[in-house]
Amino acid sequence: MGCGYADLSGLTLRSLAGENALLATDTPNGLIETELFKEIDGRTKDEDADLVVIDTLADVYPANENDRAKVRQFVGILRGLSLRRTCAVVLLGHPSLTGLSSGTGMSGSTAWNNSVRSRLYLSRIEDEGFEPDADARILTTKRANYGRTGEEIKMRWEAGAFVAEKTPSGLDRMAASAKAERVFLKLLTEYSKQGRKVNHAGGQTYAPTVFAKDPGSEEMTKNALRGAMDELLRKGAIRISQDGPPSKRRHYLEVTK
Repeated sequence: MGCGYADLSGLTLRSLAGENALLATDTPNGLIETELFKEIDGRTKDEDADLVVIDTLADVYPANENDRAKVRQFVGILRGLSLRRTCAVVLLGHPSLTGLSSGTGMSGSTAWNNSVRSRLYLSRIEDEGFEPDADARILTTKRANYGRTGEEIKMRWEAGAFVAEKTPSGLDRMAASAKAERVFLKLLTEYSKQGRKVNHAGGQTYAPTVFAKDPGSEEMTKNALRGAMDELLRKGAIRISQDGPPSKRRHYLEVTK
C-alpha cells in the first residue's frame, strides 16, 4: 500500500517463527498462562494497545480443539487480556475441511463460536467447486452479539492487500441489473436456436449455472444471472414451457414471443 515502517509507528510485530508460540500450558488442573502470554499482556499495557491480533490458533492453543471446557477456558484467558487492557483481541484460525464444505468456517468445538463476542469468516467464492475469480473473497459475519449476522463485505486482492469493493447503488445497480438481463436474454436466445434447453429449477441444465460458465457470459456471475432470470420471468420477457410425454414432462425456459 506504499507504506514504510516509518508510517506504522503504532504497530508492534512479534515474530515467533521457529519458537514455541503457546500462550497456555495444558495441566491436570486446567490451562495455565505461559511466560509468552505474560509478555504480550505486559506489552499491551506498556504500549496502551487498542488491538491485539494473534496468528494462528493452531500455534498458540495447547489442547484438543474439540474439548469444549478447554476451549472456553482458553477464550476466557484472552477475554481477561481484553478486559484488563481495554483492548480488542482478534484470534485467527483456519477452518476444517468440514467447515470449508459447509460454509460455516468452523473447526473443532462449537465453543470457538459460542464463547466469543464476534466471529468473521473470510472465504473464497466458489460455484459448484469452481472458483471463477481467484482474487475475490467475501468477509461474512458469522456471529455478532451486538449486530446482525449474515452481513457480507465483498473484497478483492489488490497490490498485496484485500480491499473492500464498493457496493453498486442507484444508477450503477440499475446498470448492472440491466446488463445481467441483457446477457441472460442473449444466451437464452442462442441456446434455444441451438436446441439446447435450460431450466429455471436446478440440476445440470439450470440456466444461471450453465450461462455463467459460457464464454459469452461477459463475466456475469451465477447470482447475477439468477436475479436476472427471476426479474425477466416477473416481467414476462421469458416463460417456463414444457415438453415430453405426459409421464415425463420436462420444463424449460424460452423467450416470450
